[in-house]
Amino acid sequence: MDLNGAGEMNNHVNFQSFGTAFLTLIRCSTGEAWNTIMFDSRQPKSILFQCNEDEDYASIVADGRDPTKWDDTRGCGTPFAVVFHLLFQVVVSQVFLNLFVAVIIDAFFGQTDLANLPVKER
Repeated sequence: MDLNGAGEMNNHVNFQSFGTAFLTLIRCSTGEAWNTIMFDSRQPKSILFQCNEDEDYASIVADGRDPTKWDDTRGCGTPFAVVFHLLFQVVVSQVFLNLFVAVIIDAFFGQTDLANLPVKER
């Protein structure tokens, strides 16, 4: 994807290698500008954003360019990015919410078990 002119995506925030994609998803899971990353990753070709709609890994390699360089690719975004980011936010927020509730319930039951012990065993 062409990251020149993107609002939030740059050489540190992108999906062009496993490491940066993983860190980008961690950033999205914390809620830090995930919607801007979503809009950048779905950006279609327009007057203000010129990109190659049919660019893929094979065409980048065939042109002799490096597919791991963030500023050397000129592909467009995909409309599937909206679906992916919304589902990712729902799933991750549910997981974090369930973990948070589990920690609170565990602490609550730990305190009630401690309260039920006789005074000599405390």
